[in-house]
Amino acid sequence: MNEIQNQRNPNEIAEYFSSIQIRYGFKFDFSLESLEKEVDRFFEQNSNLSEYIRTIIESLLTAYVGETICRLYNGKWCGEFCGPLNETSSNYYL
Repeated sequence: MNEIQNQRNPNEIAEYFSSIQIRYGFKFDFSLESLEKEVDRFFEQNSNLSEYIRTIIESLLTAYVGETICRLYNGKWCGEFCGPLNETSSNYYL
């Protein structure tokens, strides 16, 4: 199983999230289509998660969405990433 080595590395977190969700049948492949369809499908199928788990998933999904945008539009992350266990800052990409 993949593990997150660096909670401040959004690329690593996004890759981790993608690999886990692909095992569950989602197509989180860093494509525009995944942002258009899979994010909503993910939320529909996971609407009953606890608040604690939702908070962690939100952080992982933030990395995935940001990393997908960076890959599609040749962007880059700026500043420190607020990962699953570090929720005291904001996330930015250019």
